[in-house]
Amino acid sequence: MLPRVVTLHDAMPFHAWNDDAFSLPYFRQTQRRAVASADAIITDSDYSKQDICDVLDVTPAKITVVPLAPSPEVIPPDANVRRDLLNELGVERRFVLGLAATAKRKNTRGTLRAFATIMTDFDDVSLVLTGVGPELRSTLSSEMQSLQMPESRVKFLAFVGPEQLASLYAECSAFCFLSLYEGFGLPILDAMQCGAPVICSARTSCPEVAGDAAMMVDPEDADDVARALGKVLNRDDNEQVEWCQRGYAQAARFTWANTAALTARVYDSVMS
Repeated sequence: MLPRVVTLHDAMPFHAWNDDAFSLPYFRQTQRRAVASADAIITDSDYSKQDICDVLDVTPAKITVVPLAPSPEVIPPDANVRRDLLNELGVERRFVLGLAATAKRKNTRGTLRAFATIMTDFDDVSLVLTGVGPELRSTLSSEMQSLQMPESRVKFLAFVGPEQLASLYAECSAFCFLSLYEGFGLPILDAMQCGAPVICSARTSCPEVAGDAAMMVDPEDADDVARALGKVLNRDDNEQVEWCQRGYAQAARFTWANTAALTARVYDSVMS
């Protein structure tokens, strides 16, 4: 029988709280059998490695961590093009950026709650959320009403293309990534490579991806996130440049060439 290498990005489908995946036969049976019979397993982060060991009872020696890298297509265009793209999206003022999603673990409501806490102190700043489809728009609009947030303070965008996303990262005053569970957290690096000041969840794999280049927060503590937002929005130009440089350096530590080399090394090891 040929050696088998399985890539498992995270153990999220195997957690009982994940209603969307936990009960599906593919995860309850097929993937579990694949992991159990693998000669080697590749995953994206040290956190995912430990989680796979704990949830699926895998020996650590079988798992190799192969980090991912920033998206090569999410590169900001020049300033004039960025301004034109943001004008087309209707984004005109200082703004905090968040990536919205229907999945509870993405904690979109947490981003809304944190912004609601600081919006009266920063009346020149709006919140921009991407990835907002019709169903999510209805949910978030209801949440805004309960938080007494004026519609004028929040801009909902549908899914945006790589150039638009890169422009949003490059022009935002802060990027909030408040996920409750990530096997890696690519948006952290994408934002950093575009020069965004990042406020990042201190949960799961996020700290090892963000390093010392982000403000770390408890994603379920709106006051903690609000304090971090206030600090970032009040930074002077020198502080902002310093943190942007940290972000560029952190993102540059992760390359697809390294990902490919480490992946090939695992395949070589099972063939020897």
